[in-house]
Amino acid sequence: MLGQPNKYFPPTVALLFAALIWGTVWYPYRLLESQGLRGTPATFLTYAITLALAVIFFSNSWREFFKAPLFFFALAVASGWANYAYVMGTLEGEVVRVLLFFYLAPVWTVPLARWLLGERVSAASYAVVVLALTGAIFMLWRPEMGLPLPKGRADWFALSAGAAFALNNVLAVRLRETSVGAKILASCSGTLAIALAAMLIAGDISSVVQARSAVTIGLLVGIGVVLFCSSLMVFYALAYLPAIRAIVIMLFELIVGAVSSHLLAGETMSTREWIGGTLIVAATIFSAFADRKRH
Repeated sequence: MLGQPNKYFPPTVALLFAALIWGTVWYPYRLLESQGLRGTPATFLTYAITLALAVIFFSNSWREFFKAPLFFFALAVASGWANYAYVMGTLEGEVVRVLLFFYLAPVWTVPLARWLLGERVSAASYAVVVLALTGAIFMLWRPEMGLPLPKGRADWFALSAGAAFALNNVLAVRLRETSVGAKILASCSGTLAIALAAMLIAGDISSVVQARSAVTIGLLVGIGVVLFCSSLMVFYALAYLPAIRAIVIMLFELIVGAVSSHLLAGETMSTREWIGGTLIVAATIFSAFADRKRH
């Protein structure tokens, strides 16, 4: 049985910190790209560092894979693709547009939670999802782009990453009786395997040896450590929160991504986007009080 969550660091706060990390992590990856290290090898190297840290801290957690091998394999694939596709999407596309497609994840979370977890979703939870998605659309809608339908690789990366992230969250809740360490090991291994496969397919395996400058190595280590901390926070929170509430809380990343892309990449925020951001914040706060019973 699970113990009580840490009263000084509740799961909701952990998810908000994770959202803060994921709303800004695109920028150091772009810095790596400016140093000549493209997205796929950069993802491989950063998650190699993250996996190394996971092995150091959770070396005994591998044996838990045998308790539910199918679910752990699915978790590795879902989490791996979510991590990889998110990075590639933010490198190839406009950050806020990528985040919009990524955070269609609640659409996938509702049926997945009902199917894999048997969660009975309350009317309040549906209202939170609708409010958050309304805010996302209001915030990121740009008439010149037309309907928010996938138009290129970045959009497809983001959309598929969101679906994979929703599955990752639901599976993490399904495996809540297993340790956080085992889930981090599965997640990092899956990301590493997908990035390696992508490099092999592209014939780009030699790129991993190009990380030689002090700046590049420093960025890689920094990102790897930060992603390890983010994984700890996400899987810790998912051990205590229903999947649907968790995905809505993580919508705070939209605010962080929009602000960071404005400050760091010159993407502008209109009044419409600020209003949409307010709706998302409202949904995030409301979600802390909705759907308190787990079914």
